[in-house]
Amino acid sequence: MQFTNPRGIAVCLLIGFSALSPRAFSQVPRTWQDNSGKFSVQAVLISQTPNTVRLKTAAGQVINVPKARLSQSDIDYLESSGKSAKKRSASDAERALDTSLAGPPIQRQSEETLASFLKRVGSPVFIDRRGLNQAGIPADVPVNSDVAAASLSEQLDTVLAEKQLAWYRLRTALVVTSIKKAARDSIEVFAYRIPIPRNDFSAVSQKLQSVEPSSWEAMGGRGSVVPLPNFVVIRQTGEIHRKLAQQLQLRPIPHRFVHPLDNAVVAIELDNGTLDEFAEQLQSQINRKVRLSESLSTDLAITADLDQVSAADALNLVLGQIDCQWLERPNELEFVPADYAQEQLEQRRVNVPFASTPMASLVVNAIMTLVEPSSWKPLGGPGQIQPIGGKIFQVSQSQPTFRELNQLLADLGGAG
Repeated sequence: MQFTNPRGIAVCLLIGFSALSPRAFSQVPRTWQDNSGKFSVQAVLISQTPNTVRLKTAAGQVINVPKARLSQSDIDYLESSGKSAKKRSASDAERALDTSLAGPPIQRQSEETLASFLKRVGSPVFIDRRGLNQAGIPADVPVNSDVAAASLSEQLDTVLAEKQLAWYRLRTALVVTSIKKAARDSIEVFAYRIPIPRNDFSAVSQKLQSVEPSSWEAMGGRGSVVPLPNFVVIRQTGEIHRKLAQQLQLRPIPHRFVHPLDNAVVAIELDNGTLDEFAEQLQSQINRKVRLSESLSTDLAITADLDQVSAADALNLVLGQIDCQWLERPNELEFVPADYAQEQLEQRRVNVPFASTPMASLVVNAIMTLVEPSSWKPLGGPGQIQPIGGKIFQVSQSQPTFRELNQLLADLGGAG
């Protein structure tokens, strides 16, 4: 980073990165000074940890400064500002988003930009600029939030639909994109506890598929429903899952997140930033090295303003904008092209908690229906699954698909 002394001489200080805490809400710039009194910088406080502050200069540069290098007046300011250095957990962030969506709508305004409206939501929101651009919708499109709604969720539905936009949620963040792209990207698998009278699943299936019939496989859509012991599992868009709750009063079993990056909380701020900058911000917070594949272009412009989101959400949102994926290597992550990630198959033995030898074929069909169907061999993909005996199956798949499979099995195993 650079502090500037009174004579205008720029002095470079080498500063290490550290885990970032909740972002500051004040956007008022102030003069920060080092403890020698010789160097200063005009900047806004973004966030802090017990040992580090993160500042954004007037030129837009984000810098990290050890508190040990700050003046006493800066330390006093941090203490009096009340900006806690304590991170929320991913579970806390998830519950806060649940509460926000179910809570009252935000203050109505007859006209404002999309970005302004979403900023007032108060929860992490990722604007899918790529999806908007493909649909010919500018990111600064004017919206009217002066609509009748009983909750923030309903307000989002109405405001965005008027502009051919839609929203869906990840664990800790909302995503706003075009209606078409939301239908493609927001597919999620949830397990439900639904009674099946007299074991007549056809009646249950028919009732479920009465909600937006064209969205289900039987009518050419992407949604599917599979009966399993003790559960009915549904693969559908976020919008249809919400409509199942509204129209049929169904509530899914909450996801049981077990991957370490699902439970690590990060803050990412990129304004036309590069992939290298994203990797640098991320690795400083998850304490794992992040490496870029040599085949990736590093000059792609990335914009994201995500505070207190899970590392997995940040990875999937940012990399999804540039057709990339993340692979886990020993002690590090690697960013690779999405096509390459799907081609790299791994062989694993998987324990399926609800399986048994007599129902092996049912389990195989259920997994291939619910977890990335196009990635399996019957539909032209490379993935394969074979029963070995009892609850154990031999699976050949890519890491991204294994992550989805592991999430499904964690949900079913944890709710059993």
